[in-house]
Amino acid sequence: MKIDERKIENLKALMLESPPDFQKISEFLDRNHLSGEEVTVAGIRYVDECMFDYDTLTHELGRIPTKEEWEALPSAYIYDLLELLLANGLDPNMIYEEENIMEMLPLIAHGYVGADTMRLLLEHGGDLNLEVRGEPIFYDVDFDVIFGAIEMTNRIRYAECIHIWFVMIGFGAMTPNGKIPVTMTGQDDIEIFKQHEQFDYYIEIKEGDGFTIHIFERETSREVAYL
Repeated sequence: MKIDERKIENLKALMLESPPDFQKISEFLDRNHLSGEEVTVAGIRYVDECMFDYDTLTHELGRIPTKEEWEALPSAYIYDLLELLLANGLDPNMIYEEENIMEMLPLIAHGYVGADTMRLLLEHGGDLNLEVRGEPIFYDVDFDVIFGAIEMTNRIRYAECIHIWFVMIGFGAMTPNGKIPVTMTGQDDIEIFKQHEQFDYYIEIKEGDGFTIHIFERETSREVAYL
């Protein structure tokens, strides 16, 4: 694959501005005629820069960032920027130097940005069975939801992860043994979880190391599934 590194790095730099100038980015894309591969590599590198921006800022400040500081982070704009890149040839399934955008989204610490963006990419042809470093991208998310139910101390990050998991199972993700990851309690279709923001969860701790993740509809508190 022959790519123009200068164009890719210039596009990435524009996306990392805070806030990004969408008109300037659109004009850059129109003027420079990047290939789909180049647009995707720029997207991968941009998301890579966003993965730990919250943790980095927290460390630099020595405190929790304010709402204004949080909203100014590059990760706040992932959805809108990738939507623009999709219109200019971004391929959600492209792997470049063992990295893929969908596989990186669970490491984005910015509320529901990761889940919303996962839905966007899956709606534009993202493949749940895509293998990165030898394993389908869903497996790591599924492991984090199950293992992290008790072990993950940062519950905000856990909530971000489980909402990405909601989206992925809504699009048909399966466990390694080919089963739906949850048990539905009624007649609802698994696709309801595409609208992840309509659902929440609580974890019931049982004797020993057992637990159940109950998933309920936010508006009605009706339980729709459990794990």
